[in-house]
Amino acid sequence: MAPEDTRKQLEDLREENRRLRQELEHKGGGLISYKSKLAIRKVLFSISSIVAGKGLRKSLNRLYAELPHNVSKDTVADVSANVIWRITRIGIFAIAAAVIPILVLLLQTTILDTQNEKLDYQNQLIYNQNVRLDQQVQLDEGNRRSSFVFLMSNVMDKIDEELKNAPDGSRRLSEELIGRIAALSQALLPYRYLENDELTPGPLSPERGQLLFALVNSLLDETTYDKIFEKSNFSYAELKQANFTGAYLRNVNLEYAHFPDAVFSNADLEYAKLKQADLSDTHFENVNMVGAQLQDASFRSAEIVNVDFSNANLSGVDFRLSRINGNFTACRLDDVHLDSAEIEFALLEEAHFQSKDWLSRLEPSGLRGFFSIRDNYEVEAEAVISSSSTTDSLYRLRLKEDSHLAMMGECEKIVLDLVKSAPDVEALIQRTQRQGEQIIYLTEANPFGAPDLDIVKDSVYLFRITTEDADFLSALMWIQFHPASGRLMELPLTDGEKIRELEYNRKLWEGIPNYCW
Repeated sequence: MAPEDTRKQLEDLREENRRLRQELEHKGGGLISYKSKLAIRKVLFSISSIVAGKGLRKSLNRLYAELPHNVSKDTVADVSANVIWRITRIGIFAIAAAVIPILVLLLQTTILDTQNEKLDYQNQLIYNQNVRLDQQVQLDEGNRRSSFVFLMSNVMDKIDEELKNAPDGSRRLSEELIGRIAALSQALLPYRYLENDELTPGPLSPERGQLLFALVNSLLDETTYDKIFEKSNFSYAELKQANFTGAYLRNVNLEYAHFPDAVFSNADLEYAKLKQADLSDTHFENVNMVGAQLQDASFRSAEIVNVDFSNANLSGVDFRLSRINGNFTACRLDDVHLDSAEIEFALLEEAHFQSKDWLSRLEPSGLRGFFSIRDNYEVEAEAVISSSSTTDSLYRLRLKEDSHLAMMGECEKIVLDLVKSAPDVEALIQRTQRQGEQIIYLTEANPFGAPDLDIVKDSVYLFRITTEDADFLSALMWIQFHPASGRLMELPLTDGEKIRELEYNRKLWEGIPNYCW
């Protein structure tokens, strides 16, 4: 065979090989496409089986085979039952799919709540730790300052020594000792201390209170007290249930002092400084507080009997729930609190304030005695020069011309002094004081009458003598005085007793003005 023929055959073979390869490739691609379609059909069939279920698929195939005319009731029932079952299964699956995230959220919320509780507990522990640290700091400071008690003991020993060695028996102290007392009072600085496992709300100085009480009971000369109070500082002093009967406390500085449940009987507090002092639940009787500075002080639930507040500054004073009998002439009464208080007698001539509505504002406060004030006083304005360029208008109370309030107060004071002069009443007072209680005198009747104070108008003076803590209707003694005849009678407490006439100082009866009858 010629070479040319051989070459030609080889080329034909190559061409045939290419053609066959192309056909094989074309047929192989179609096979793959067919296999892919078959796989997709199988997947769709599986999905439809899962979604529709085998029972529903078979019942539908039966339904399609029997359509359109030969559909049996069993086929329809079978299709319906499978549809309902399929819907129920899908619903259960959907509910389960919805509940799982909710359960996860609830679990997450519970974990967060537990974490927050632990954080709150941790914060509380940190807060408690800070409180304890603060308490420790305050207690360390209190321990340091309470060490001055030893110095106070030395000072009191020196006072005893000087008084015993005084050649003329005087009660005066030397200037050197007065200086030491003043220096000690300045050194006894206030601090906070633990009370019922809590720090006191503000700084106080129990040591200053003890020093003041020791000085008062030393019965020093008044000139010595004047020098001590001029140089000393007793602000923030604290002394609970202290008895300052007969105490001389003129010009003393007791600002921010804390004297709850104390007794100030026959005490002299003229021009004393008592700004923001706590005098709640105290008993004041026959006390001189002329010109005292009492801004924002608390007399809450106090018994105030025959107290002279003339020219005192009572701005912002809290008299709530107190029983008041006193002289308030020319007092400053801005923003005074009298809610639920009881004014038995109050001389308010020239009492002044900045609000012209001061009197009308008292009416809704529940003040007993308001109508006596309203009926006996009127408000008038006056201009007070406060600087060279401005003026400040003040309003003051004036007794009305037809008022009998001043006369009633003056007459009651005279008659009460007469009652106290009776030996039987004096014995009752002493016996009650030994028991740690304080006598109060409640007026039940007099010749003037005061309906808003439940005082009956009568020709006699009738007093119910009782104690501060006694029940509303209880009485230790009923006393009746007839000003025309001068007879002082003790009325019986029970039906089996008799009326008894009492002896008293007759000179006091002779001095009673005629308008008191």
